[in-house]
Amino acid sequence: MPKIRAFKIWYSDKTFDSTQAVAKDVFGAWKEAPDQDIQVAMFYFAENDALGRPTRKYMRGQDFYAMDDKENLSESFDDIAKVEGEVKYGKYTTDENLSKIEAESSSDYGEGWLWPKPVTHIQGIKTDI
Repeated sequence: MPKIRAFKIWYSDKTFDSTQAVAKDVFGAWKEAPDQDIQVAMFYFAENDALGRPTRKYMRGQDFYAMDDKENLSESFDDIAKVEGEVKYGKYTTDENLSKIEAESSSDYGEGWLWPKPVTHIQGIKTDI
């Protein structure tokens, strides 16, 4: 699996991304993230796509999500006692709320929190840069 650069979790009413954690490594940040009520977990990898955005793994709608210290990811497993690493828990939310969260998370490539937004316009200059 490619190296994970960062992650972001959408809960029913908030988000948490790995840059908010005290830990500087991805697994340490995962351990710090709240562990209940996950709706979507997005993982951003070191490789970029053709548009220069991080490649991602999108996980949603599961009862369990896990990461181990080697940054292996698991979801939807049968026996939680056999899972190594830190386990987080999904929770039911309304279809309306899940649709809103999915729309927001699917368009999140880390712009503005993982990497700076590109300058596309400077006030007072007639040509975009």
